[in-house]
Amino acid sequence: MAKGYSQREGVDYTERFAPVAKFNSLRSFVELVSENHWEHKGMGVKTAFLNSEVEETVYMDIPVGLKVKEPTRHADQRIVCRLVKSIYGLKESPRAWYAKINRFFVDHGFERSEQDHNVYIDTIFKLILLLYVDDLGLRQRA
Repeated sequence: MAKGYSQREGVDYTERFAPVAKFNSLRSFVELVSENHWEHKGMGVKTAFLNSEVEETVYMDIPVGLKVKEPTRHADQRIVCRLVKSIYGLKESPRAWYAKINRFFVDHGFERSEQDHNVYIDTIFKLILLLYVDDLGLRQRA
């Protein structure tokens, strides 16, 4: 996990957010499901952030326990790795994953709601999807 708590706004990242369906969308969805006796499912994606690419150049210390062949270096140099995939702990990870999942849904025929950009509708398969992105269970605090 990255040490996102050490990132500084304007230096290490410029923008962050975790897309969450609006409460009114959730309430309306529950009402529709209840009134129409629709089937509903919930799903969590444990490795969601690992499936999106980092747009920024991000370096981090080598994780503890990772074996790397040490290149020739000066005593004052640290060995770091450059991230190409988003990982848990980075401030920009939820945004990167949202961009990827949004492209996927739109490319596969879902329409994004204008009132709530975290609600997707597929009229052919009669699906309504509410998106909630967060890494609450994996967040580290300083």
